[in-house]
Amino acid sequence: MKKTLKHSMAVLVALAMLLVMAIPAFAADNPTLTVNNAKDNVKYAKMFSATKSGDAVGYELNPQFNAFFIGKITGAEDPDGDSAKQAKLSQQAYDYVQALYKAAAEDTENKDTRGTIGNTDANADAEIVQFAADAMAYAKDATKNVTVGTISVSNGTATQALDPGYYVVYNWGNATG
Repeated sequence: MKKTLKHSMAVLVALAMLLVMAIPAFAADNPTLTVNNAKDNVKYAKMFSATKSGDAVGYELNPQFNAFFIGKITGAEDPDGDSAKQAKLSQQAYDYVQALYKAAAEDTENKDTRGTIGNTDANADAEIVQFAADAMAYAKDATKNVTVGTISVSNGTATQALDPGYYVVYNWGNATG
């Protein structure tokens, strides 16, 4: 039962993360995140900020997640205050997440693939679920000093206006990682 709950929460985190990841490309100026059937203490941490210029969207890694991606990406290095190295790490991190997202979204015929998990590639699903669980655990780790916001819950629904970007979204009390 505990293993099933842990896996279910990881899938929910992955879904929430992917839904929010899609916001900058499809949303207007004021994206809103809504989590249905939410429990108390829904939390979020911004992984990337997004800026739009015309039709182009640019992403910048939140430096609070530098160590997280340095541990995941072969050859990634700590920017240590160097803006060019930070930009390079941002691009590497964005490419890493997009590769996971694209692998998990393949083979979903006749579906809106934003936030969709459940294709025929079980390894791609497992990888993105593991990534979401790892990102959630990282954000929850007080020693990482990641800024975490709270989304108020009313009648099982949590709604929060957010700046465009990629977020790790989870139910703090029931999430595992």
